[in-house]
Amino acid sequence: MGLLVLALSSIVWFLHAPHAADARAGLLAPSSTVLPTSTANPPLAQPVTATVTRTATRVVSANSATPTRTATLAATATRSATPLATATRTATLPPSTRTSTLTATRAITSTRTATPTSTRTATRAPGYKPALFPANERPTPAARGALTALLLTVPNYTVVSTASDDFNRADSTTLGSNWVERIGDTALVSQTLRTASVGSDIIASWTGGTYTDVAVTAQLFNSGTGDGDASLGLRWSNYASYGVPQKGYLVDLNGTGLLEFARFGTYKWLGEYWIPDYTPGAWVTVTVRALGSNLSVDVNGVTRITATDTRHASGQVGVWSWDSTGVGEHRWDNFTVQVLTTT
Repeated sequence: MGLLVLALSSIVWFLHAPHAADARAGLLAPSSTVLPTSTANPPLAQPVTATVTRTATRVVSANSATPTRTATLAATATRSATPLATATRTATLPPSTRTSTLTATRAITSTRTATPTSTRTATRAPGYKPALFPANERPTPAARGALTALLLTVPNYTVVSTASDDFNRADSTTLGSNWVERIGDTALVSQTLRTASVGSDIIASWTGGTYTDVAVTAQLFNSGTGDGDASLGLRWSNYASYGVPQKGYLVDLNGTGLLEFARFGTYKWLGEYWIPDYTPGAWVTVTVRALGSNLSVDVNGVTRITATDTRHASGQVGVWSWDSTGVGEHRWDNFTVQVLTTT
């Protein structure tokens, strides 16, 4: 018992003696511990926590007594990984000199040949001015050329009387007492007679009466902007309720300089003439003449078409526009009517 008391006293003294702090430090403080390391870094920004448990035993000798003290310590070590910084690498390359030489050669050869083509298609309702070359009556090109070239002799004649209108008066939609507008509208503009409307037929007849042997002359103008005709005619009769004559003869000037002569009512092609070096919009002086069954057309004072026909013996005279597509597209000037007699 005495020995036990002595041993306990020694322990108390040891713990409270001046050197006890160092002993306690050696007993309680763990020795330097190296935490396990890994060759692989943990993911960035993920803290790592390691718990270490150590058991320390210290032996104190006192009077053959060996007290044993066991201390269990829990140490917590924290390792934080800071994300890597971003590194920027700038590489400067040595200057390089490159010389490039390009030689471009382009040769273009363009050959263009234009062949003008004129196509004319005329479609007319029954009772209106006919197509001058119906498919079942129109001669072949060779035959037309032969007939046109074969000019007949125009009978000798004298002029009995003359009436005319030069349209040299103020602009007006009223033509005057010598005219009757049968269908469509015409007007006096700049001392010429012009179409004032558009449409298939625009007709104005002269009020001088019914003529048998007669010559009608006028200057014709076709702007060529459409496919229509500026026309001049004689021996018109049998006007329909809408104002179009059902019988007669007509000479047309189209926009290409082609003059066509035909009988309408019962259609018959009578001849044609191409005006050399014609320019659309040029004024052309045309005369259509009837002496009994002898018919003829003069162009700029020269007889170019002749024919014979006995179908229509008499009738009125006048001007006709077919298929006008614009106001003023077809025009007339210096209109003259001559009553003739053969000699």
